Amino acid sequence: MKRIALIFCAVASAVQADHELDDRDLVAGRALYTETCAARHGVDLEGQPDWRTPGENGVLPAPPHGATGHTWHHDNALLFDYTKLGGNAALTARSVEDFNSGMSAFDEVIG
Repeated sequence: MKRIALIFCAVASAVQADHELDDRDLVAGRALYTETCAARHGVDLEGQPDWRTPGENGVLPAPPHGATGHTWHHDNALLFDYTKLGGNAALTARSVEDFNSGMSAFDEVIG
C-alpha cells in the first residue's frame, strides 16, 4: 500500500509541476533581452561591475542573472513584476519601502 501511495504522489507531483514558462518563445525572449536588458545586465548575464556596492546615489548596479548573481533566489512572479512595474513599485507592492532600486519599469515593452 505504501508503494502505491508513493507512486501516486510521484505521478501527482509530476503532473502538478507543470512549469509556468513552458511553451514560451525563447528566441523572441532572447532577442528582447539583447535589445532591452543586455546593456545593463550584460550580454552574457554578467551584470555591472561591483553590483553589490551602491553607487553615490545609493542605488545598486544591475546584478548578473547567472549563477554568480542573486536573480535565481527570487520566484518568477517577483521577477516578472520587478521587470514590468520597475523595482521600486514591485517592492512597494510587497511592503518593502526601504530599498531604492535602479530597475526601470518595462510595462510597455513586455505588456
